[in-house]
Amino acid sequence: MRSNHTFKFGFDADRQHDLDNFTPSYARPSFSFGNVLDFAQDLPLTQSGPVVDTRTRQLRQNIYTQIHMTYAGFFVQDD
Repeated sequence: MRSNHTFKFGFDADRQHDLDNFTPSYARPSFSFGNVLDFAQDLPLTQSGPVVDTRTRQLRQNIYTQIHMTYAGFFVQDD
């Protein structure tokens, strides 16, 4: 099949940055308490997950993530 062809080429790029601090769900600590009074006094029996300084109530390590994404797309069209 022979005929006229018209070719079009293209490229698109999109770079995104989200510099907010996101805490992934696996990085949130989990506490268990022996009874309701311990819970009311903020005296956990056990803790799992990242280490939390109970005096300052801050995480002892930086577990926040910042999102950087780059999307790229190419196309070729033959009419």
